[in-house]
Amino acid sequence: GGDRRRVARPADKAPVLTLHGHKKGVSVVAASRTGALVVTGGNDTDVNVWDVVGQRGLFRLRGHRDQVTAIAFLHQNDDEPLSEPFVLVSGSKDGLIKLWDMGTQSCLQTLVEHKGSVWSIAVDTREHRLFAGSDDHFLRLWRLHHRDDQDDPATDAPTPRDPVTHMPLTASYLGALKRQASTATEGEKAGRVVGILCIPPPREGEGGGMVLCHAQPSKRLEVFRVHSAEEQAKRKRRRLKRAREKRAKRGGERGDDWGEG
Repeated sequence: GGDRRRVARPADKAPVLTLHGHKKGVSVVAASRTGALVVTGGNDTDVNVWDVVGQRGLFRLRGHRDQVTAIAFLHQNDDEPLSEPFVLVSGSKDGLIKLWDMGTQSCLQTLVEHKGSVWSIAVDTREHRLFAGSDDHFLRLWRLHHRDDQDDPATDAPTPRDPVTHMPLTASYLGALKRQASTATEGEKAGRVVGILCIPPPREGEGGGMVLCHAQPSKRLEVFRVHSAEEQAKRKRRRLKRAREKRAKRGGERGDDWGEG
């Protein structure tokens, strides 16, 4: 907390670096893969990006109207462990999630689907899905469309591209996962989701992995399975097939009734 962020080595008794920049307490912190960049969110509604190597603040992002509660980096090259982030995601008690362009230091998109405060966010290891938790009974998710993505095989929908602004990333809302409701026996509520963890599948092509979330004061750890694009496409085809069969059956029944009349 406080109005500063300290960086220390485990063996050091004192911090090797102190970063000043927030007017109120620091509420959340995250680092890039290389550790060269650190981002902090504060009770002052600001998101500050720091250069740890250069020991200086780089820029401040403003747009939230309440405490910043969650932060995640997105890296342009998922296969390159030393790549630096190109997009920053922030969540807030104001109920908004913002996607920030690290290059232009501007807001790319604001996600407004949450009805209450956002307390946690996570991005899957392939950076194709964004998950966010609140204090309601739902874990919400979005598909992330990178500028160079191909069409979405799960939905047959074209990936949004903006030839004018060349936005590096956009997000489209996919829906919500129903979390465990409160139970009379345990006296629990759904709780505030304070942690989300995305686990990739053990091997390539074996589904989309899992998402774990835990909430306070719940005693549960909830695990959700994430379907891969191929699995989603198969499920969609099955749904369409069932819908066609139901329409054909209803049409046949109406035809039988007409014939009897």
